[in-house]
Amino acid sequence: MMKIEKKRIAYLDVLRILSMFFIVLIHVSGSMAWYNTIPKSRSWQFLNLLDGISRFSVPIFLMISGCIFLNLKREITHSQLLHKNIKRIAIAFFTWSLVYALYEYWAIPGIAKSVVIGMFFAGHYHMWFLPCIVGMYLITPLLRMWAKDERKLRYFLILTIIFAILIPSVLDFFKAFKNILPVAIWNIMKKVQTTYLRSTFEFPLGLTVYFVLGYYLDQYQLDKTKRICLYSVALIVNILTSLASGWLSFHFNKPMVFNYSYTSINNFLFAIAIFVFIKQVLKNKYISNHNLLVKWSNLMFAVYLVHVLFVHILIERAHVNILWPNGLIGPILVSIIIFILSNIVAFILSKIPLVNKYCM
Repeated sequence: MMKIEKKRIAYLDVLRILSMFFIVLIHVSGSMAWYNTIPKSRSWQFLNLLDGISRFSVPIFLMISGCIFLNLKREITHSQLLHKNIKRIAIAFFTWSLVYALYEYWAIPGIAKSVVIGMFFAGHYHMWFLPCIVGMYLITPLLRMWAKDERKLRYFLILTIIFAILIPSVLDFFKAFKNILPVAIWNIMKKVQTTYLRSTFEFPLGLTVYFVLGYYLDQYQLDKTKRICLYSVALIVNILTSLASGWLSFHFNKPMVFNYSYTSINNFLFAIAIFVFIKQVLKNKYISNHNLLVKWSNLMFAVYLVHVLFVHILIERAHVNILWPNGLIGPILVSIIIFILSNIVAFILSKIPLVNKYCM
């Protein structure tokens, strides 16, 4: 009997690769030049723009995971989550923490060994995502129970959108403008913030919204009118928040980047818009597990782990000027180079069985 080959949804692989490139762009545009350039300069404004519009990428990574792990057609056991998925993430975390800690020990003369040991346990700055995804895996059995009931799922999403996205975004907006707001309005907002912090509850907050939302958007189709409305609002909000951030930073000559949070309303809407757009463009497009796109997509976790090493080496050690020829084109060119180099390393590592199984 001929074996039927399993197919996979193409749009998730495209989203994974696209998001990974923009994560590289975040770390390039937010590197040393961002801190060493004055906000009144055109170069800093370009860096701020690139950093801001790239922030949809991390939420989409979580949405992709939600699509996969909350899909009720896929059997996922507690044992599989603990002994396969979480174990793999934990090993990757400590392996790459060691790599980055050793790099810092070599790169920073005279650094205390206690600091290096602390780096090993804390992980490098970009590795916060690994404990985050472990947390998502741990609550996956609970979320899968809710995924069986659309009404419960929507209720959960409403809670997270209100308490994790809308309220914090409004508070951050007023906080960013506090120096030019009437004192009375700012005092009122401080009281609102105090009440919010006292009444908040952790489970439906934070980045969990993206994990659940990815599954929801994968399962339920938005009609054309809703999609156009989503694209328009997401684009307008993202442009306005980027302009507001740039104007505030220019006005006060210091970074005022309230739009950088992954749970800010602009990044929330932009992530949804891009997710829905790519899904719509590639709807009903299935590909073989042996497709080159799939093989490339499978390298993205390793690319995520290794790319910051190239950010350090090229920008901090080799002093590559990301502002050449200007602050808009330069970071994109450097990001492309780092993305390519990271993919090459990831491909080489994928050919080492033990590394491929546990460390990427």
